[in-house]
Amino acid sequence: MEEIKEEEIDLKDYLKIILKRKWLILGIGLTVTIITFLFSFFSPKIYEISTSIEIGKSFEGSNPLENPIQVKTKIEEDIYKEIQEKFDLKVENPKNTNLILIKVESKNPEKAEKILEELNKIILEDHQKKLEDQISTLSKKEKIIKTKISSLNREKEAIEERIKILEAIPPQKRTLSEKFFLSESREKIEWKEQEINNLQEELLSLQKQIATLQPTKVIKEPTISKKPIKPNIILNT
Repeated sequence: MEEIKEEEIDLKDYLKIILKRKWLILGIGLTVTIITFLFSFFSPKIYEISTSIEIGKSFEGSNPLENPIQVKTKIEEDIYKEIQEKFDLKVENPKNTNLILIKVESKNPEKAEKILEELNKIILEDHQKKLEDQISTLSKKEKIIKTKISSLNREKEAIEERIKILEAIPPQKRTLSEKFFLSESREKIEWKEQEINNLQEELLSLQKQIATLQPTKVIKEPTISKKPIKPNIILNT
């Protein structure tokens, strides 16, 4: 019982001290609040500028025009020579995607926005060149295959003409060499047709590869956050 009474006395003493010095405590709290507000008010406002791009697809299956991790590293190491200033830069490549997400924090958001626009432009131009090189390579292959098919068709037509001439001769009047030549020509026709079919399949596959090519594109243009994210986003609402 005595212990409980002592605790009650202690609590009363504490309350008396708090009430006695309430203005001092309130003053300290108010001072801290004012200092925090002034610091937030006069500190430079930091904005977030973000953009995202999707790496295009090459003709090699689902492979991208350039490995997204490589693109991420290039941006972080400023290989593109665009992020000259020491921005608070963050680059992400979400797992199992060809997306590149870029975020920059800056007290000069308009300048940062222009830099990201230029960065996107450089990446797109670089990848467009890669895309055009692949299209050029595939187009050359396509042309070669079409030329081979045309050549084989001409050869096939010439053989067919000879076969018609030989077939016009009655079987009983054909010489041994004519019979042999006729049989051989028919076999050649079959070979030519098989070669043409194989090349047409190869051509179709090539055309499908060309159709799968996709350019790199900007998914989200550089955008400045509507409100500052620093020094204190609560005070800026």
